[in-house]
Amino acid sequence: MRKIFWIAAAFAVTACAGTKQTTKTVAEDNTTEIIEQKSENNVTMVGDWKFAYYESSNGEKEAPEVPVNLKVVEDKEGNIRFGGKIFNSFNGGFEVLDNHNLKVTPIAMTRMMPPNPEPENKFVGAIQKANAYELTDNKLTLTYDGGKLVFTK
Repeated sequence: MRKIFWIAAAFAVTACAGTKQTTKTVAEDNTTEIIEQKSENNVTMVGDWKFAYYESSNGEKEAPEVPVNLKVVEDKEGNIRFGGKIFNSFNGGFEVLDNHNLKVTPIAMTRMMPPNPEPENKFVGAIQKANAYELTDNKLTLTYDGGKLVFTK
């Protein structure tokens, strides 16, 4: 049973990225059976990402005013969580929906007053509004109303 659990957990990490879809059933004894697996590649959202730039809806790119690193992990319940630090530390979660759509859970954040709060407010506001994602080998793009946040490995 443990072997099935760890195999299912490994598939779930990449399934949450939307590039691998796994159909599974959970039996009454909480074991998981993998029924079908479809995969384009083994890209996963989990990992360390560096915020590269904002992209507006008209395609203009804007470099961030401050560096931001985003760490994305899968917790033991299979939820996708993220966190990072600009001036304040922040964390939240991604609920991956269908067709590369996602929902961002409420973001928790420390509340120290930065010298210039605008870059932090802009980034956190944009990530909170993210509603879709695209994932390639070395790039994670989060789309929100008004533009995109682009991250690289």
